[in-house]
Amino acid sequence: MQSMFERPAVQRAMWVVWPAFLAAMAAEIVFFAIFDPLDFNIRLQLSREAVYTFGFVAFWLLGALSSLLTLFLQGLPPHAEPRAGEQATEP
Repeated sequence: MQSMFERPAVQRAMWVVWPAFLAAMAAEIVFFAIFDPLDFNIRLQLSREAVYTFGFVAFWLLGALSSLLTLFLQGLPPHAEPRAGEQATEP
């Protein structure tokens, strides 16, 4: 079985981006079901669609940060096997 750092970078990126996208969709639905987008539009005079877009991007970035932090904290297992072509080092 491959360790986390042996997997392709695209797969690790999808571990961050896809759950964040799904969480952003759910957060946007719940948040804007409670609050009207025009209530946040006092000074900038943006359309509803623009406020929805900014809200979605903000929720997506928040979800991506959460997923990225989880991926970072997962780290390597304490006794990770060396990659192909590398020698195992004793601690």
